[in-house]
Amino acid sequence: CSVVVDDFMYTGCSDSTIRKWTLDDQQVATFKGHEKLVRCLKFMDGYLYSGSYDGTIRKWDKNGECLATFTGHSDGIMCL
Repeated sequence: CSVVVDDFMYTGCSDSTIRKWTLDDQQVATFKGHEKLVRCLKFMDGYLYSGSYDGTIRKWDKNGECLATFTGHSDGIMCL
């Protein structure tokens, strides 16, 4: 999965990370926190949200700080 915001692309990865890229293909950050594959991404109100097969949704700032973790799902998150 991927989402483009301003001059950056964010990609959800099977290694449980989210990677931040410039639009000319330079990786600039790796967001760590999920325990399984990152399945979906959504950008809303200035924040990046990610859903994972670990059953959590995380809220991130644009620099990769996890601001909140939403738990309670019994299975993986498929879409946001």
